[in-house]
Amino acid sequence: MTKTEKITKHFEAGNSLTSWEAIEKFNCTRLAAVVCNLKKKGMRFDTQKLKHTNSEGNTSRFVKYTCTNAEGHKDQINMFTKNAEKFRTWLDTPPKFEAKKHIR
Repeated sequence: MTKTEKITKHFEAGNSLTSWEAIEKFNCTRLAAVVCNLKKKGMRFDTQKLKHTNSEGNTSRFVKYTCTNAEGHKDQINMFTKNAEKFRTWLDTPPKFEAKKHIR
């Protein structure tokens, strides 16, 4: 699985991501480029501009990306399970209809 595929699954699960988290979790140093390519494929993102001041008083600015059209938003899926991917697979599997049990 490529880095882009891993990041896409991360966003589709309703999770947000910063560039530093992308480096730590996916070894991806160009998150903005990945997000740009995902936008071209139809994903929409909310960008939250943040800043952090370190112990020396230096301020760094960064962006937190959240997919706004993800199939499973984290807050909604967490009402049912902590494993969003497994739960989404369960939701996408249609129930099997057995004619013998459903006779009118």
